[in-house]
Amino acid sequence: MSALAGPSMIENGLVFAYDMGNTNKSWKGPPITNEAKNTSNQVDWAVGGLLQSVSRTTVIADEVYNISSTTGTGTSFRIYFANAVLTNGATYTVSYRYKITSGGPLFRANDWCDTSITRVTTDLGGGVFYETATGTRATYDATFRFLDFEISNNTVVQIWDLQLELGSSATPYSSTRVRSNTQAILDLTRLNTITTTSLTYNSNNTFRFAGTDSIATTYVPINTAGSVSVWFKINAHKDYNTIFDNALGANDWEFWVYSTGAARFRSTADNGDYILDSDVLLTGIYYNFVITWSSTEAILYKNGVFMSQDITVGTKVTPGVMYFGGGNAGNTKLDGELPCAFAYNRVLSSAEVKQNFNALRGRFGI
Repeated sequence: MSALAGPSMIENGLVFAYDMGNTNKSWKGPPITNEAKNTSNQVDWAVGGLLQSVSRTTVIADEVYNISSTTGTGTSFRIYFANAVLTNGATYTVSYRYKITSGGPLFRANDWCDTSITRVTTDLGGGVFYETATGTRATYDATFRFLDFEISNNTVVQIWDLQLELGSSATPYSSTRVRSNTQAILDLTRLNTITTTSLTYNSNNTFRFAGTDSIATTYVPINTAGSVSVWFKINAHKDYNTIFDNALGANDWEFWVYSTGAARFRSTADNGDYILDSDVLLTGIYYNFVITWSSTEAILYKNGVFMSQDITVGTKVTPGVMYFGGGNAGNTKLDGELPCAFAYNRVLSSAEVKQNFNALRGRFGI
């Protein structure tokens, strides 16, 4: 199975792949607590004060359930989150997938702790729907943790991927109760663990770098030859918009956009700054930069095109912990977005650099 989203991306020598556009593999959502889960792997469902008889049967424990209604005058039932920790006045979002297997046609979230909700239902095809319901918890004591639903009489509904989380937007479903910051993003090669730090999460299940944050990863050492490819845009020019940095002090090397808008590759081991692209990079525009290095030279490409090279900086590249979006110093971190980053343990040819650029350029409007 291909590790990359693009159908023609180069995979030979790939040792790290971070791609926010690959929602099925790389982006798992921000750190959350799924309040629809609990340590006993059981979700409690209760019917209280309702005229309709509703029962639950387990298809897969804590994952998939069948909800069945029988003849009655009511059209509601209640999901009760026994182990959830909820705060009065806080906003929560419930999300789930469902399919009406018999009866119908009604199945939908109704209200959240006796307050109104905003409900969004998406038809996924094949009779399957994805629904999110956002509402603010009313004033209740700690024992009231429920969401009411409406369902037709004599109806059976299968429901799965149930998630209850704090906030006003649904994130990708978490099969465990807690998704930590090391589980939010996955290296598509499965060789490394990516750790996020204080990132600003957007409602569309992406995040931005706010000038003080970064993500870090330890990847397979690439020694004397390698390549790094990044897609990014900057929001504002400043002294340092660091795109990536190995943060090794005396052996530090990094790639950043300077206050003039010029892209630089620096090796402190050689005590020098290398201005590899003096053109001004515009704010709000996506660019693809690739740096390749060997024991004889380092080469920079912008949007698939050769820009410049240096015959000595390649010998100064020392593998280690890579920081994407910033290094150690807070004022050097990226103010912008960095949706893709790839690393190879070999030098990419100019043709391969161009091929990778063409594979993803449509996503970024280039």
